[in-house]
Amino acid sequence: MKIISASIIAAILMAALTTGDQELDKLKPVLDQKWKELAKTISSFLPPNRTESWDYRITVPFPESWPPKAGNGLVYYAVPYGLNIRNLADAEYVGAPWARIMISPGRSSQIKYLTTKILRLDRQGVRPLFAKEIEIFDSREAVKASLSKLTALPDPSSLETKRIRDFYCLWMSTNGVLAGQLTKDHKSFFDWLGCQK
Repeated sequence: MKIISASIIAAILMAALTTGDQELDKLKPVLDQKWKELAKTISSFLPPNRTESWDYRITVPFPESWPPKAGNGLVYYAVPYGLNIRNLADAEYVGAPWARIMISPGRSSQIKYLTTKILRLDRQGVRPLFAKEIEIFDSREAVKASLSKLTALPDPSSLETKRIRDFYCLWMSTNGVLAGQLTKDHKSFFDWLGCQK
């Protein structure tokens, strides 16, 4: 049975989504510069003599609005993740999203900064992923393409609907801390997914 760490899959997934999207790639230098500024605020929540390594990743895409409509864009978030270097565990710290990135067809990409300092939320546990779950995460490009072209709710019984639901429900189950933060902004979409908690 093929298994792989969920944290490794998450990193691969986030990196692949970034490097595979030309619009996101164009924004990366701007995001990197802003991250350097925000990273200076990490010391504000660290106790003395605590060593943590922090970086940021870009999330999977979310639909701009739901139900979808013509011209719907995709929303991404820049999210900080941290590790306690001296006390490694099957978990990583998750911070509140610090940027909201909007990529829409026919419109200029937009970045909205959400905070002036890094806010550490909680630790997100990781677990091994099974072969079927890896297969689901590998469908990310097809899912992204579906979200980009939808102009109405997809057929509930279609393969497209199943693919979208399987992908995001798995993502939510392995990213519970962050999913909880994004529920307010994407409630209609999350409700439509109907993922079991």
